[in-house]
Amino acid sequence: IDLSPRLVALAREQDPAGAITYRVADLSQPVPDLASQFDRIGSYLVLNDVADYRVFAATLATLARPGGRAVIALNNPYS
Repeated sequence: IDLSPRLVALAREQDPAGAITYRVADLSQPVPDLASQFDRIGSYLVLNDVADYRVFAATLATLARPGGRAVIALNNPYS
């Protein structure tokens, strides 16, 4: 899931067999149709570009299945 249609299109080009489902979505907003769909969620250095990190983190929490895990890297390691 990414906010950028261009980045999702580039990812799809790298997966010609269609083994991965890609989707454009703004995770700063609730995504009810994906609630409780994921066992594992990773967010790497995304918070640098998110206006409201609390809403973003809450949205990720709703996407995880019961017992699932979300990992969020909070800081840019280069600064």
